[in-house]
Amino acid sequence: MTTTDTALASPPAIDLSKPIQWQDWWRNPYPLYRVMRDEAPVYFDEQNGCYLLTRYEDIWNTLSDYERFSNIPFDLIGHPERSLTPFRNADPPRHTWMRQIVQPLFTPKAMRALAPYFNGLADELLDAAEEGDVVEVSSQLAIPLPGRVTCDLLGLPKERHQLFLDLTAERLKLLHAQYRGIGADGARRFEEVRADLWAILEPIAAQRRIKPENDAITLCFQEQDRVGRDQLSDDLVVDMLLALLTGGFHTTQHLVEMLLSLFADRDDLWQRLRADPTLVAPAIEEMLRWDPPVQALPRFANQAQEIAGVKIPEHSVLYMVFGSANHDERTFADPETFSLDRKINRHTAFAVGVHHCPGAPVTRFEVRALLEKMLGRYKRIERAGPSARMKISMTSVQAMHGFEKVPVRFIRA
Repeated sequence: MTTTDTALASPPAIDLSKPIQWQDWWRNPYPLYRVMRDEAPVYFDEQNGCYLLTRYEDIWNTLSDYERFSNIPFDLIGHPERSLTPFRNADPPRHTWMRQIVQPLFTPKAMRALAPYFNGLADELLDAAEEGDVVEVSSQLAIPLPGRVTCDLLGLPKERHQLFLDLTAERLKLLHAQYRGIGADGARRFEEVRADLWAILEPIAAQRRIKPENDAITLCFQEQDRVGRDQLSDDLVVDMLLALLTGGFHTTQHLVEMLLSLFADRDDLWQRLRADPTLVAPAIEEMLRWDPPVQALPRFANQAQEIAGVKIPEHSVLYMVFGSANHDERTFADPETFSLDRKINRHTAFAVGVHHCPGAPVTRFEVRALLEKMLGRYKRIERAGPSARMKISMTSVQAMHGFEKVPVRFIRA
């Protein structure tokens, strides 16, 4: 979303009695969300057989109640072995146990201890980006930053980073296809990708058993040795590590893209940050609210419910539309405006409750380090071409929002 995308004072006419043409809203879904919040806050998407929740309060309450609104798809209840992503498709107490294995890596204390690492990586990436006249933010900063951080936190040797990231991206594509109903060939290939990932992790795990490190691979295999493979299988370890990588990767990538695209359009915001660097953290939180990278995630109704006067049958699929919740006028004053002075930061960008993103502190700390380094180097950011939105073939509510190209020039202070 560029600054021109947010001119929402007069949203276009939208008739919710007709099927929503989702492909019309991939650039800027916020006008549609506004109408849905006002006219159909619990909207049944007949084309996809699911309910969409668009008001902040309804989404917050639903995400906070895992007993009635589960993270486990119905066809996996009682059959966890069928899950392709057993870490994500779990609820307490099993999900709590899995989170606690790696939680020591993501505490505020752990993040503060990594400050020299984050600062050094930011300097390294900015030095490399400055070698050319035009900086393409996505490929030169937004992708390399979380790619390096997540692989390093996992404990992968640098020479294995790119292969692991490539296999993870391939797995993610196959996973999305699986949810849409792929055939046997796709399912077989999914297992092959998982085997390729395990081939990378297995020798590292053997090394960590001899010489433990402060990384996720060490923590996972220490827990496996404690409880046994029956409870923590090799496949589950791989899934947990991949969930940490993918969960922090794309959110951070798109957050960096959107922040720098905005600052290229809004020099007034950049100058405020230069005058008062303590506003960096509020700027990150405001972008997470204003244009969250994760726009929607599903939950599954374990029993018949009623939300905002709409009866929800048992076993219904509900999508929590975070992008809409974060623009709800009932919670946020003047929500379409990006404001560094906003005090309310209870946004839903990292979800809510027991499934709140465990890697959220990493995203905040690494992006903060990047911006603070940039403020010390550059007096302004100039646009060197239009930002290109990530084009998604949308048949339902948008899941991710970001750019695929953000060309800028950094003007040295």
